[in-house]
Amino acid sequence: MREAEIKAQPMTFLPQTRPHIAWWPHTTDKRVASYRLRCLQVMNGLQERGYKTSLWNPDRELPDVLVLSKRFDSKSIRTVVEIADENNLPWVLDFCDNYFDVDINDTFWRDRKRSLVNAAENATSVVNSSRALSEVTHRNCSLKSSINVIADAVEPMVPMGLRSMFSSPALILQARLYAARMKSSFPDRRRRLVWFGNAASPHASGGMSDITALKSTLEKVHQKKPIQLTIISNDLPLFKKLFSGWHVPVSYLPWSIHTFSWLLRQHGTCLIPANLNEFTLCKTNNRLLTAIEHDVLPVYDPIPSYLEFESFMPAGVNMRNINKAITCDKPDDLISQAKEFAKRKYGLQSILNQWESLFNGIFS
Repeated sequence: MREAEIKAQPMTFLPQTRPHIAWWPHTTDKRVASYRLRCLQVMNGLQERGYKTSLWNPDRELPDVLVLSKRFDSKSIRTVVEIADENNLPWVLDFCDNYFDVDINDTFWRDRKRSLVNAAENATSVVNSSRALSEVTHRNCSLKSSINVIADAVEPMVPMGLRSMFSSPALILQARLYAARMKSSFPDRRRRLVWFGNAASPHASGGMSDITALKSTLEKVHQKKPIQLTIISNDLPLFKKLFSGWHVPVSYLPWSIHTFSWLLRQHGTCLIPANLNEFTLCKTNNRLLTAIEHDVLPVYDPIPSYLEFESFMPAGVNMRNINKAITCDKPDDLISQAKEFAKRKYGLQSILNQWESLFNGIFS
């Protein structure tokens, strides 16, 4: 089967017949991007359109369709297959990472791969977040139907409001003091560089270590055009291990939903390097979209999902492109154009239309 690009067309259900759609995600931790992007904001968006959506567990009422979001452990799949067979319940498996190309000598990941294949082959429909991932899924699974490729929607900025101040006053103070010092030392926003993301992945190389390959490049840039690099992540000990001895000012700030958006906007250039491998080649463009949404010019490596933005900014995290970014005459114009393109293709309403079209196909 070939993967199906879901067309952005609204669903045809009448309000009184709209189905109950439930999500069963692998986590409900809002710090996890896949939960926020592929579950929470889709659920909330469909609710605003008049649909009944909910989180699900096996003890609750049966929905009209069930979506397993990155949940494919063998116990969960056995539960869903049993309930689906008994009740004629359609269910969708949605996942956004490549768990197929793993170390088969590692028992844990070999079992995870086997469980994922079983889940995909039993699901009514499979959703992947990128075309590259769908191609890998096709190579590894015999599916009941074509794969639906639905990308991540642009994640909106989260303001640092009163709730954040009451919830995390120490983090707010840390962020504001850091930004004030950074602006004083580097008034040119373009020269305030940032990298953000998970420190590491449990089953693939990458994460914070991707930046270390740029040490020599960034030090050479810094010699001629002083720069500051901020790392926003979730592993301070790893940061200290990786970035000691750098001849570039590098600082670490913990990722928090209360401060991330505000902190990201204090920078002008976002580094998005990628160690190109089977895992990263299947990734979505959500990090690039996040940078653009926060008015930060991305400098990114050429994984497939990023390449459609080459008309706005060239691919490659190298000295040439870093220098272009930190000396760009009109970065706001480039970002504005890229943001308009991203809104048309990856705005929440467009992504919701694609999910609705998927459900319409299931019930037609």
